[in-house]
Amino acid sequence: MKVIGFVMLLAASFCFAQEPGDFRPATSNVLDAQFPKVDSNSRVQIRFKAPDATKVKLNFWSGPKVDMEKQADGFWTFTTATMAPGLHYYTVIVDGGGEDETGWTRQGKANFILDNLIASGKTKPMIIVMANGYANRAGYVVPDLTGRPFGSPEFMKVMQERMGAFEDDMTQVLIPFVDKTFRTIPDRDHRAMAGLSMGGMQTFQVTFNHLDLFSYIGGFSGAANVFMMGNNKLDTKTAFHGAMADPAAFAKRVHLLWIGVGTDEPERMKAGLESLHASLDEAKIQHVFYESPGTNHEWQTWRRDLKDFAPRLFQAPTQPAASAR
Repeated sequence: MKVIGFVMLLAASFCFAQEPGDFRPATSNVLDAQFPKVDSNSRVQIRFKAPDATKVKLNFWSGPKVDMEKQADGFWTFTTATMAPGLHYYTVIVDGGGEDETGWTRQGKANFILDNLIASGKTKPMIIVMANGYANRAGYVVPDLTGRPFGSPEFMKVMQERMGAFEDDMTQVLIPFVDKTFRTIPDRDHRAMAGLSMGGMQTFQVTFNHLDLFSYIGGFSGAANVFMMGNNKLDTKTAFHGAMADPAAFAKRVHLLWIGVGTDEPERMKAGLESLHASLDEAKIQHVFYESPGTNHEWQTWRRDLKDFAPRLFQAPTQPAASAR
């Protein structure tokens, strides 16, 4: 299980007396929540109740995962080093679980973002479907990847298997269900797909394998995995089954190719997406490249991505969008 949280460090919070352990509840806490706490030295104290857990890790996106310490009362605790003022997004990982599709409404506030955009006339009314990306085929057992780093052959094999299962579920089950259940316009000109991080990788795989189904593509801090890792330069003549070999034809077929990244994201990830953008520019592939200033691999980035991406969908045909920063 992965639990999402955030802490707001304000300058005013640092006016306490300079005493050891002068921790007080963060000003951003909900209701009467006592944790996380902040002290006058900008340290954060986090507490999480999981009496039956065997291992709990704390992860700030810009730092390493650290082990929390279990207390006798069933709470796990950790105190950070001094942190910069501002909003910090963190996860508590309990016995190795992960985030799910509800993050788009719980942390991403996608419903409010779209409601506001629609109310202001900046975007067209649309149906948004949020699917769980952790798909498995019936009978498939995920192997133990303990000690296998991200990017290892074993890790990539599992990722490709699960991404393939998600692709089949999306195209063979989910889309037909949505078109049957809701009042959609069931053609590629009125269908878009976007995702964040792993969802961005899934988006590129699904859409470029099924351009008969999609004409709007968005990668929020994510794209094809080889570019995400910064290992490859895009060969537009051969990549994605040659879909980009003719830039003019691609621009007519794909109404929007959109890529976003936070300026403070992990360097390897950021460099991979910047390299993809540069390769698309060099090959004169029409696309939009958006940079969220001062944000990391976190919901603040992806909220801004959605706000920029959504108004570009399903608009009257115009000249293809130029690359933008």
